[in-house]
Amino acid sequence: MTPNTRVAVSALRTRFDLLYGIYNPRHIGSNPMRPWSQHAAAEPAKRYFGNAIDIAHQDWGYSTNTKHQAELDKVYTYLDTRRDELNIRQILWRVRNHFNHIHVDFWPKMADNWWRKHPTKGGPVVVVYENGDKGDTYGELVPPPPPPEEEPMTLQAGDSGNAVRYYQKAINAWEGDLTVDGKYGFLTERAVKEYQVAADLESTGVIDGVTGFLLGRYGLPEPEVQEAVQFEVETVEVVKKVRVL
Repeated sequence: MTPNTRVAVSALRTRFDLLYGIYNPRHIGSNPMRPWSQHAAAEPAKRYFGNAIDIAHQDWGYSTNTKHQAELDKVYTYLDTRRDELNIRQILWRVRNHFNHIHVDFWPKMADNWWRKHPTKGGPVVVVYENGDKGDTYGELVPPPPPPEEEPMTLQAGDSGNAVRYYQKAINAWEGDLTVDGKYGFLTERAVKEYQVAADLESTGVIDGVTGFLLGRYGLPEPEVQEAVQFEVETVEVVKKVRVL
């Protein structure tokens, strides 16, 4: 999956028991004269495959059962209120061909075309960002800048300082509800464990390199002074719309 697709699936897994459909390279409706589906988005090295997901509840599969649709209504509401946070481009639900599953795809999108070869078959990678610019990558899971040198790279209960504040804010940007006080206490440790479980990591309560790397996906900057933290957090939603994370 492309990076933003992966982040959305991780967020959904913390709340719902769902099935996720990721498909082979195909055109919309399997018609070779129509644009490539966002499900077909990929890069030549196949590092990322699929910029869209089809969502169904695992108890009903792809069914129009009314109970299934009621469960998917909850999923739709969750996604609809997080369009900017999850870089969602489009949600299709309760429209033609989408009464038994939800389709979601993300920015940046695979450029509309049908004449170019698929990237895994030697064609070029052409993506369109939300601001209309074009590029050749769906982005990278880039780790955040490291905390100030005086802070430890591994954080755990008992630690304090700017690095702890940074990750408390990142956890809150995920789904946490921590007081951002720079103190790594019981509540912070518990929230870290909850995030690690949601991200399929070992639940240690310690922010090591991998946990810190993944938390950095929540778009928070790493300024060197606390005043800069406040300024950047207030503007992060605007920045997210014009850059690839």
